[in-house]
Amino acid sequence: MDALEVLSVICGWVYFFAWSLSFYPQVYDNWRRKSVVGLSFDFLLLNQSGYLCYSIYNCVFYFSPEVQRQYFYQHPNSDAIPVKLNDVVFAVHGMCLTAFTLFQCWIFDRGNQRFSWVAVVLTVLGWASVLAQLIAVGCGALSLLWWVYYLSYLKLAVTASKYAPQVWINFKRKCTQGWSIGNVLLDTTGGFLSFVQMFLDSINMGNWSEFTGNPTKLGLSVLSLGYDSIFLFQHYVLYRGHKPPKPHASPPCEDTEKKKEVEERVVPGEQETPSPDGSYDEMARPQEQRPLLGQPLVSVAVHVNGDN
Repeated sequence: MDALEVLSVICGWVYFFAWSLSFYPQVYDNWRRKSVVGLSFDFLLLNQSGYLCYSIYNCVFYFSPEVQRQYFYQHPNSDAIPVKLNDVVFAVHGMCLTAFTLFQCWIFDRGNQRFSWVAVVLTVLGWASVLAQLIAVGCGALSLLWWVYYLSYLKLAVTASKYAPQVWINFKRKCTQGWSIGNVLLDTTGGFLSFVQMFLDSINMGNWSEFTGNPTKLGLSVLSLGYDSIFLFQHYVLYRGHKPPKPHASPPCEDTEKKKEVEERVVPGEQETPSPDGSYDEMARPQEQRPLLGQPLVSVAVHVNGDN
């Protein structure tokens, strides 16, 4: 084993640990806050589908002799398949951790957040296309390698779009609280080292099959680095030190209008007399003091009590 190969193995396992550990800061942050407010549900739904596709892709590629035979037939100059053991472990681990994060959304405070119909429709259509492709493979119309590649392309498409809802939520809230920056830093490290490993393998083998034969891994690295740059800019520059907006906060003008509305319901200078049990008898009020139909009685009582 030469120096480049050793360095490639080191990069592979370091990026594996970096990408694998990147799931835990978000899980811990959700547990610490007992809340998932600020974390995009659409991101989680798309991410779960993407990692399920990526897990199937890596497992079939790594363990299926038929897929490997078809791959070497298409890439006769390649000495090894583009999927390594650390890729398999990472994909399955990521799928499990994403599922656990989705579970946290059910047990912790989520505010008024929910899945959008766009994310749900895209997920259903994506898996319907996977099933259709699998049926075509069973009928002999497509090769198994093609179906495996299709899963990888679907994962790549998910990665290209899954971060957009989180970027949008951060922009709307003008805050990154709820979205763990530790996740972003580890993801950046993993994306960079994954790209370096592919580059080292290509130099060591004397061809670029690592890039051409595994476009998903290349795309994941590039897209991860691109989106991570946006998140880092939002966290450390745009919204640095910003607090999340307070939920259900009424504007001052709304409170003023309500107070003015209550004051107009009671005739100035008049005062209600409480009944022996301490309550106010509505029937004993002067006619001009009775609230109009549909107006809350509590508001009148509160104002009168305040005058007393």
